[in-house]
Amino acid sequence: MSKYDKLFQTYAKSTEKLTPVEALFAITLIVVYADGEMSEQQSELLHQLMASGAMKGYEVEDISKISAKVDKIWDRQGTSALFNAAIEALPDDMVEGAFAVAATFAIVDGKVTPEESHYLDKLAHALKIPAETAPRLIAEAWDNYRRSE
Repeated sequence: MSKYDKLFQTYAKSTEKLTPVEALFAITLIVVYADGEMSEQQSELLHQLMASGAMKGYEVEDISKISAKVDKIWDRQGTSALFNAAIEALPDDMVEGAFAVAATFAIVDGKVTPEESHYLDKLAHALKIPAETAPRLIAEAWDNYRRSE
């Protein structure tokens, strides 16, 4: 049993709503800490995510507010409430992208721990990603990793 099994079996609700970008940030942080620590590569990729992609155009102050809000929910209401708020806040057109980002963060250090793998499996289910799509997105993340080495 993974420490994240409880995360996917609860209906804990956050008292705060997340925006889609905050939701993406929350899902990313949860996968980063699935194995208990942030690797150097994950830290670098997190800075890249903040500078481009879904957070492109956000000022440093805005990103700090997003981070503070996500951290506050996580600290005060728990991982389950944060996760459920993130799932609820993601619009349909961001679901596959959020999963792909989570897979990229799990893979970026060249290894996927059992905890990260378990989280990705459960995340795909929670996001209602079709069974054939999740492995494809993970394979694409591995291909991108290998090309960047």
